[in-house]
Amino acid sequence: MNIGLHTGAYRLYSLERYQQVLATNLANLTTPGYRPETFVVEGKALEADMGANAPQALLPMHTLTRITEGPSPMRATGSPYDFALEDGSFFAVQDGGGKTLYTRDGEFHINADGFLVNKFGYKVLGDGGPLEIPPDGAVFSVSRDGAITVNDELVGKLRVTDFKNPDALLVQGGGFFSDASGQAGAFPVEYPSVVQGSLAGSQVQPMQEMVGLIDAARSYELIQKLIEEGDQRAQQAIRTFSE
Repeated sequence: MNIGLHTGAYRLYSLERYQQVLATNLANLTTPGYRPETFVVEGKALEADMGANAPQALLPMHTLTRITEGPSPMRATGSPYDFALEDGSFFAVQDGGGKTLYTRDGEFHINADGFLVNKFGYKVLGDGGPLEIPPDGAVFSVSRDGAITVNDELVGKLRVTDFKNPDALLVQGGGFFSDASGQAGAFPVEYPSVVQGSLAGSQVQPMQEMVGLIDAARSYELIQKLIEEGDQRAQQAIRTFSE
């Protein structure tokens, strides 16, 4: 068994995944409320894959975690339909197929049918389902606990959700997440911190992500070269001993 080729292949796979994570973070640089993923690499004994008689070596195994701590930068917009969450919780929306998705992007508006929706047209969910708002022209206000009032009359409350295991959320793209299996452990936030007229900024640090991409690309090239050199040495050894 060629240990160099085996461990090199694992390293290349981990670097490819790392580059994907960095690219996704950068793509969401301007997504309101976006919290980036972090990439952690740990060594796993080769025998875990190859059995107890495998040569002693460590394989690089990666895990992904999502940043859930720390405040997001706030940007005041002045729009009564823009909302930010000061903690790590999520808004709940319903896509066109009726699927519940979670997002920290609180850039909403009222559609032609009178529902509060996001930029994709997904209906924003309240405690009792999609939030239907009385016609424009009324005084629209949202308190810090998510209660929505129109002309001082309560018409609904934003469903603000948090998760016991946010790393189990499935990324859906566009800053959305799903928890169809329930593994993330969704629960309603009893005392949410909703800020009306503002949007939470992305927590992505562009320079940090760019440096990571450069380092990953250089490491990828180096490992490719080492694998090629190892393969050439193996072929030379085969030719030498076969003569």
